[in-house]
Amino acid sequence: MDDDGGEPTGAVAVPFDETVPADEMVSSDETVPDQMVSDAGSAGVGFAPEVVARLRAYVYLLVDPRTGRPFRVGRGKGDRCFRDLATLRAGTGDDADRVRAVEASGRKVRIDILRHGLGGVEAKLVEAVANDALGLTPARPGDGGGQRVGADRLASVLARPARFKRSHPVVLLRLGADGDDPRTQRWRIGRRWADPTDLRAPRWAVAVDDDLVTAVYRIEGWDPTGAPTDPATRYTLRGEPDPELEKRYRGRSVAAYRGAGAQPPVTYVWCGPHWVNRPR
Repeated sequence: MDDDGGEPTGAVAVPFDETVPADEMVSSDETVPDQMVSDAGSAGVGFAPEVVARLRAYVYLLVDPRTGRPFRVGRGKGDRCFRDLATLRAGTGDDADRVRAVEASGRKVRIDILRHGLGGVEAKLVEAVANDALGLTPARPGDGGGQRVGADRLASVLARPARFKRSHPVVLLRLGADGDDPRTQRWRIGRRWADPTDLRAPRWAVAVDDDLVTAVYRIEGWDPTGAPTDPATRYTLRGEPDPELEKRYRGRSVAAYRGAGAQPPVTYVWCGPHWVNRPR
């Protein structure tokens, strides 16, 4: 109830917290009166002590009221969210500029509590997930980068490595936007590698999409798309899938065979006889 005896307007549900004495607990169907939550946009105010005792660690969002979109995620205890806003108001950087722009328009930055009643480790995890989901940069530099990644990319990172046997000289063909069948694409293959009768040439072509093996073809030949003597000539692959090697290598990662920097579309492994590309 409010001090004047009226019913509270707007309420914040408070979960059970075993750190609060039982005789002071607010049950799940009771509420904390509005006056216990200070105006998020006002300077020099914060949560009432009764609220702080029940909040524990929490994760909050600073929201631009003009767009309704969060622009900053933070975590802390007590009045951390209010102090963060006050620091930004007098600070520098994109977030600080956003706060001043909002307030110059006559509005107030909204503070939303995303999750409360957390332990320290839980709060850090929730903050990281929120940053990843919203595409925001962590407010604390030491927190590092997020883990948001495409499913295909994650599959290649977590997949078991492909370890090609020395008896399996292969050429890795990195698929692009032209499709998922390497036989429909043109490849820059050196003439010495394009002759399947040459001992140095690869015997299998391995289709690779984002470091994952998607198919393995036994090479029957390479057809030039221009003059064979032209060093700029590209080749199309002739061959059929090899079920035995696909069973061995399909779904494996070839990340260990690539070097640093931009990845070439063609990589040779165990071709030679004196030249090889061993996994790192």
